[in-house]
Amino acid sequence: MSNSITYVAMDTHKKEHNVALHYPGQEEIVRFTVRNTAKEIAKMTKKVIKQAHGEVKFCYEAGVCGFVLKRRIE
Repeated sequence: MSNSITYVAMDTHKKEHNVALHYPGQEEIVRFTVRNTAKEIAKMTKKVIKQAHGEVKFCYEAGVCGFVLKRRIE
């Protein structure tokens, strides 16, 4: 069975987050930024989950920005 986990790594900041996305079976890492608003984070999360073909795991800093981000991803 192949690895079907999509990984989403986020470098959190007050105004925006840098995102690195790795889909299973692809060598290329997709990089982009997303504004730090509930609407934009929800939009990005839904898009990633829709495009993933399996489980999605988010990784982000456990600092001040990460606390709010966790709730927005949920």
